[in-house]
Amino acid sequence: MKINAKVLTPSGVILHGDYEHFVASGDEGQVGVYFNHIPIILKISQGFVKLVDGDENTYVVVSNGVLDFNKNTMRLIAQNVQIGTSLETTKKEMHLLLKERLKESKQQMVDFVGAEKELARTIQEVIKNGPVT
Repeated sequence: MKINAKVLTPSGVILHGDYEHFVASGDEGQVGVYFNHIPIILKISQGFVKLVDGDENTYVVVSNGVLDFNKNTMRLIAQNVQIGTSLETTKKEMHLLLKERLKESKQQMVDFVGAEKELARTIQEVIKNGPVT
């Protein structure tokens, strides 16, 4: 008997499969979950889920997520995830992903501020000179 696991982000379903058990590291500590475990909900601000199937481990490093387990189905909904076979490597990849997203966000803010200033100048010109015909 296996647990059905699904990982979702704003981009869609990132991972879907069946596993023997999983270990989740959330805000309140770690929990191991096997088939027929009681229902749980776990907040994962910065953590991971280790999905185990035989000798194979899949690590899902999580940023801003919620894990729900009920009726042998695990659903992880997160803002950002990185998936790999090594926890340390996957954490490093997540760090690089978040660093790149922060850089993009800062550039978007600079672009927005520039556009806002240009709009204010244009409004002032229209007020001063009247509409362009």
